[in-house]
Amino acid sequence: MNTKLWIKSLLLIGFILFTPFEISAKKEKKPFKWEWDGTKSGNKEVDSYLMQCDTLWNKIQSYQENINQYEYKNDTVLIAGKAYEMVWMEDVNSQLLSTANINWQLLNSVLTGTVIVLDGTLVGLQTVNATLALPNLGFAAISYAKYLKAGPKIIGMATKEIKEIVNMRKHQWGNWKDLKNDHVDIKTLDLSSIGLTENDIKKISNCVFFREVASDEYIQTEIISTEKSLEDLTKEDGGKLLAMAQQEIREATEEEQVEIDEEELKRLEEELQKMEQNS
Repeated sequence: MNTKLWIKSLLLIGFILFTPFEISAKKEKKPFKWEWDGTKSGNKEVDSYLMQCDTLWNKIQSYQENINQYEYKNDTVLIAGKAYEMVWMEDVNSQLLSTANINWQLLNSVLTGTVIVLDGTLVGLQTVNATLALPNLGFAAISYAKYLKAGPKIIGMATKEIKEIVNMRKHQWGNWKDLKNDHVDIKTLDLSSIGLTENDIKKISNCVFFREVASDEYIQTEIISTEKSLEDLTKEDGGKLLAMAQQEIREATEEEQVEIDEEELKRLEEELQKMEQNS
């Protein structure tokens, strides 16, 4: 390729990649969708980048689909005058998962999500090389530039959106393990006193963990669920509600980064393998 044509191609690609396009405020922003059909350009750097983006996109879609299938739930309930925290998980059809399946879902989502975040970081390192290789495609670069422009969006989904889900699942898994270690035997609870039938109790016996908590924790949960103003809540709760909120913000800030720790990954994989062998 001669120098003039190479410069013109580079300028055109730069215009496509970096020129912002004005979008009418009246139009709703369409959700991003990766549309590369798998056709290769013939350039090693460009094709490697596109294939990595394609693999990452498919991993993200599969992960989000799985996450959306299950909801982790936490609540408090009064039984015979004592307050208990209860946790469980249910699918989109409101069917309860067994405690073994809950542990599997939480562990698997943390492990798989962490790997996706790491993959996104690694793919991101290839963005510059792929972009610099575009001019070598000549006029075909125009067709492939739009896919390279979409690459950082996929990478952002992995390193931001999936990272947030991983942090959420880590928190839920920690809560789950706490209750798993400290839960009370469901047979010792008078669940009929809260309106559960014998059949209901049988259904939840292998699906829900109960842990006794201080009565003020139950009261705080009840206060938060009211329609009162923040000012009224703060006055009634002696400032505890505000302190709780501030603590949550501090913890969320501290957990902003997902730690890609090889020892943690190894430990998670070993626990995952044990669960697969026992299932």
